[in-house]
Amino acid sequence: MSQQQSGLEAMQEELLAGMARRPDEARMSVVEHGIASLHAKQNELSATLQGMMSLNAAGEHVGSMDKVAVAAMLQPLQQRIGQQETDLKEMRSKVEQLRVSDTEVLKGEMATVADAMTTLCVKIEEMDTLKAVNDRLSSELGTVAKALANLADRVDRLEGKTPTNSIASAGAEVASAPTPRDPRRSERKAPSPRRWLQEPLSVSVGRCSDVPGILQSSEHLLSRPTTQGLL
Repeated sequence: MSQQQSGLEAMQEELLAGMARRPDEARMSVVEHGIASLHAKQNELSATLQGMMSLNAAGEHVGSMDKVAVAAMLQPLQQRIGQQETDLKEMRSKVEQLRVSDTEVLKGEMATVADAMTTLCVKIEEMDTLKAVNDRLSSELGTVAKALANLADRVDRLEGKTPTNSIASAGAEVASAPTPRDPRRSERKAPSPRRWLQEPLSVSVGRCSDVPGILQSSEHLLSRPTTQGLL
């Protein structure tokens, strides 16, 4: 108490010294701030005095009681404190269990997402590979078809016949000159080279069966001995 009182006196002296040093404009604000601080300190002192008086009264009351009564009075408080500590431990344990379970669930979900991403990347790479293979096979098939057409032209030249440029051009010529047996041939059109390369062999053979020149040339090519073609 004496230390706090001396502290208040020191604050008052500092206020007076500050008022003497500062000009009149800032003096009012300093005084107001100091007065508010003094009121706060006085309230703290009064609260401390009241608490000390209450403790003294309680000590006198407890001193007049026997030990059994004091223990009986403190037992509910101790039980309540113990129950609160137990509840806190249970809450901490539950929070830790929830944290661990949530962490495991999140790890599982992250692993699932990672596996899905890996599978998706593999599928994309496979699609790119298949596309590249498909493009390469289409290019090779076009090269083979062109070589076959050139070979057919060479065979026709060796036989003294008019060379045919390609099956598609022959089909276009036949389509432009329909026979009277089938009046609907005037409505037919020769397939495009891309479609001709992509359609099945049975469809191409069925179409070639309606073109006598192509069928005969193909049969003649297949029936000719190999040595004659080499000569």
